[in-house]
Amino acid sequence: MATRIITKSVAALQRASWVIPGWVWFVLLWGVGVSGAMLVGALFKVFMNVTLFAVSK
Repeated sequence: MATRIITKSVAALQRASWVIPGWVWFVLLWGVGVSGAMLVGALFKVFMNVTLFAVSK
């Protein structure tokens, strides 16, 4: 009778259990992109107000 040999390591099995579906990656990256754009917009608004205040005085 032949002996079965398992060649996958424990690390490979652990990695396989943490696989995230593609749609989750899409939602995460979209959320990060939108958040980053809103942050840049908010910083731009703050710096525009500071600049306008400095110019008006």
